[in-house]
Amino acid sequence: QCPFCNMVFPNTLPPRIESYLATHSGSSDVINQYEFCHLHDAEFRIVQNGRQKNYPLTIDFDNLPNRVKDMFPELLNIAVGKTKSLFRDLAIDVYNTLGRGAKKPTAVMERFINFIV
Repeated sequence: QCPFCNMVFPNTLPPRIESYLATHSGSSDVINQYEFCHLHDAEFRIVQNGRQKNYPLTIDFDNLPNRVKDMFPELLNIAVGKTKSLFRDLAIDVYNTLGRGAKKPTAVMERFINFIV
């Protein structure tokens, strides 16, 4: 179980979490505690959710330009509003609410966090 938030862990921990736990488990530093809880939340909740949706665990960045080229017509239709997109709708809503402030790092981070959850 997590020494900071008491979340119960599975019996086998991923190496990244074991390593962080070994080096920071006795830490009273709030930042280390937050980082560790954020890490295990991502590993046990977000990654598992992605696996259930068949999302890849790694991204083939070498092939990414080709995938974007292949999807360009579809992406263009989304950008101009011909094809419905949840992501575009969210972006338009935020821009309508915040205007140019939608590009500020804090606004982008908040949208990212809200979208994950």
